[in-house]
Amino acid sequence: MQAILQKLGQATGLRSWDEPVNEGLRESKAAGLITKPVLAMRKKLRPLTNSSLAVRWLPSVSFWMVLLVLFTLPFAESRESGLLVAAMAGLSFLRLVLLDEDMPFGSLAGLVLIFVGWGAVATAFSDFPMLSLYGYSKTLVYLVTYFCFLINLRTISQIRLSAWVIIAGAIAVSIYGLYQWHIKVPPLALWDDPESEYKITRVYSFLGNPNLLGGYLLPTISLTTFFYFGSLGWRKLLLFVAFGMQVLCLYFTYSRGAWIGLALGAGIAFVCCLLIFWHIFAKNKLLKGLLYGGLALALGGVAFMVIKSPELQERLRSLMSGGEHSSNNFRINVWRSSLEIIKEYAITGVGMGTKVFQKIYSYYMASGFKALSTYNVFLEVWLEMGIFGLLSFVMMLFVHLGRCLWGMVQEIDYSARLFLAAAFTGLCGLMIHGMVDTVFYRPPVQILFWYLLAIITVVSQDVIAFRNVTGTESPSGESAR
Repeated sequence: MQAILQKLGQATGLRSWDEPVNEGLRESKAAGLITKPVLAMRKKLRPLTNSSLAVRWLPSVSFWMVLLVLFTLPFAESRESGLLVAAMAGLSFLRLVLLDEDMPFGSLAGLVLIFVGWGAVATAFSDFPMLSLYGYSKTLVYLVTYFCFLINLRTISQIRLSAWVIIAGAIAVSIYGLYQWHIKVPPLALWDDPESEYKITRVYSFLGNPNLLGGYLLPTISLTTFFYFGSLGWRKLLLFVAFGMQVLCLYFTYSRGAWIGLALGAGIAFVCCLLIFWHIFAKNKLLKGLLYGGLALALGGVAFMVIKSPELQERLRSLMSGGEHSSNNFRINVWRSSLEIIKEYAITGVGMGTKVFQKIYSYYMASGFKALSTYNVFLEVWLEMGIFGLLSFVMMLFVHLGRCLWGMVQEIDYSARLFLAAAFTGLCGLMIHGMVDTVFYRPPVQILFWYLLAIITVVSQDVIAFRNVTGTESPSGESAR
């Protein structure tokens, strides 16, 4: 079974393409238009910077700016996040120019560039090119963020610290969310079906929206889960408590899309754990029994919660009610209208961003169902970028997930395997939630999406310093290399 998974991971991960892609980029004339000016600047500035104390500190300052961006995601407004990203990009560019460092690009970064590059084609063919250019500029900002992560997160230790920062932010968010549930905070908008029999408190913490809070917590829960297996002592206890708070906070969002993402993500995480730890369970019947017993206990606990909570029962019934529930009816009508738009613009799409969507959607929408987006990530990409944009997006996801699968079944560094499992689970959770909601394109969620892609790229490259791992043990008790 493991041999089959290894072959599948190698086939989907395209790892063998990394060196040819890097070599092609080095020899490419198109890439040379970007790299030659950078190399020329580096050559001229190198004599002036070799003895500079500021340049010596530049990698550390740039790295800590990355950590600041990641920590402030749930607290900063969009404009404030943009300013922080701009500062991070400036420092990262200086690091790229002034320091002679290899970059872990390869086939994964190439697929990202293809996807984002097709957005320029969609913008050029849009009926509203200026509005589309505005939307495309936001995508370029996220691309810059992705490359900043590649430039600054180079070792397992740095990735571990970035995960701690994200988890610290999630802990603060969860504490405030649980406080809101305790005081029964009133909603900021009409988030519930007006015909609902039970009035519930939907928490939103610092993010201002329960669905957005749920989308933010899905990848942080994934990081917390797998980071737990790579930590020791008091850190393990802290992560256990952090996991419980985040799951409880997500539950009190009463976001059905986030619930689905969490439930299916839990199943995916369980499979990932089996891939990483099965060699331990297979040798010990007691551990294998505890594994199945724990799984049965968890399922029993979920069933008990459903039986004891009429509010939860009503929310779950609403998932099965089709168009009878107002929220479901709204989404179904938006999806129908979006498909009508796609029929007209299937090849090149309508252009990038919500402003273009609103312009086009006004001609197709059903009366009374005004929307800012399609409420489905894949429909959104198809509508904005056309069929080739959708295919490039799916391929980008497929190959990144394949690379995670490849890493989880390889004899590589234990911490690296855990981070690949966390990224795999987090991406799946985001995509599942994104199929029924609009939160994917909000900065706190979108930047975490690009962070996970960057982590997969860096962790799975040979340039990472696997030996730079301290304070981590494998489940067998051996220190990670």
